Amino acid sequence: GQNAFTQGMLAMVTVLVIACPCALGLATPTAIMVGIGKGAESGILIKDAEALELGHKVNAVVLDKTGTLTKGKPEVTELIWQDGLVQDQKTLAKIFFALEQQSEHPLAEAIVRHLKPENRGSVQVNEFESLTGKGVQAVFEGKTYWAGSHTILKDQHIPVSDSLQQKVDELQQQAKTVIYFADKNQVLAIVAIADQIKEGSAKAVTELINRGIAVYMLTGDNQQTAAA
Repeated sequence: GQNAFTQGMLAMVTVLVIACPCALGLATPTAIMVGIGKGAESGILIKDAEALELGHKVNAVVLDKTGTLTKGKPEVTELIWQDGLVQDQKTLAKIFFALEQQSEHPLAEAIVRHLKPENRGSVQVNEFESLTGKGVQAVFEGKTYWAGSHTILKDQHIPVSDSLQQKVDELQQQAKTVIYFADKNQVLAIVAIADQIKEGSAKAVTELINRGIAVYMLTGDNQQTAAA
């Protein structure tokens, strides 16, 4: 037709200026939304578009243990008191309960469930403090008590009796997590906690390794339980 070149040029410019950016402007956000949505369906939360873009470059993954590789529903299997505490055991159990009740850790919840509601509200601890990655501490009647991992004992130079240490070694060999309850003089009790591995954990880790991704586990637990 007439002015074919001009009409052709206008059509080309129209496609380039309007259609292409419009398609990109729609396609990119749509692809991101679908990608993030698909991730969410599989329990993977993706922060933003940049994280999604960089995802294929990941060559190492660090996984938390409790609640990620394990079910996160730990249960107390044993509570062993230090010999010679029979008279004080009821009061100490109430202090232990009050201490763990204020902690937000899944292991503390398991201990609270095990010590049962009869200990609730019976004693009031003061100056409660959460020690990240270690445990908790609080004061009762002017005396400080601790509950947590072996790191607390190391930091506070609290001794463990030979009989309790023997029990600790046995429990750790069984892949159980050991929590210590202590005052500044000695370990008063130990608690053994078992947390089952999730059904899909081994398969997921194997799949990541098969894709050439290094997998690490991070935990505040003891070496033997972590290794097991």
